[in-house]
Amino acid sequence: MRLRRTAGCIICLLVLSLAAAGTAFGGWTAEIAAEGETVGDAVKNAKFVIGVSSWVQALPSPSAPPSYSVLMDLYENSPEWSGPFSTITKPEFETEYKFLFGIKPGGNVMPPETRSAILTWNPEELGEGGFELRKGMDGELGVIVADMKSAGEAVIEGGQNTEYYLIVHTPAYSCDLAAAVQILQVLSGIDTAELRFDQDIDYDDKIGMAEELFVLQK
Repeated sequence: MRLRRTAGCIICLLVLSLAAAGTAFGGWTAEIAAEGETVGDAVKNAKFVIGVSSWVQALPSPSAPPSYSVLMDLYENSPEWSGPFSTITKPEFETEYKFLFGIKPGGNVMPPETRSAILTWNPEELGEGGFELRKGMDGELGVIVADMKSAGEAVIEGGQNTEYYLIVHTPAYSCDLAAAVQILQVLSGIDTAELRFDQDIDYDDKIGMAEELFVLQK
């Protein structure tokens, strides 16, 4: 118990000292919007919100309107498929973030044909680091926008089937910082879904202070 309290204090001191030194901590939220083609009185706007925060959440999407020329929702495909969501914020200090969304650029209006939707975002809302827009559930169909902070829109074409895209965010802070914080979380008794540091420095089959000091000294 004493070790956990000590590690908890170290976490606070580490965060405060790095913040004072100007280290970026990745907290941000951004709205991604889509505007479909004008087809009668069909709804032609859709949006979702993504982000990184100490307040982790996944808010379900509202029901789809009866008639729309574009529809867009967030999904999670790890550890299992879930969604649709209108907002997803993920925990801080990860080394990479993936936000999966599905979009129907052709909506559900008649006739069922290929249409275009304009995807837009405000680059200033995006956090520190890199942002890529890739096509496919795993981004396997290629990069659509290599640097979302240098651009503010992309044209998505398709029909009434859902097309999947991935926003990949690589934070500006180092992997060493993420590893240090996660080790301290373990020492404090905080559950960590995926510990990325797996070097057993003192060969005791545990992640502990020896590993923490090793990371902080790198």
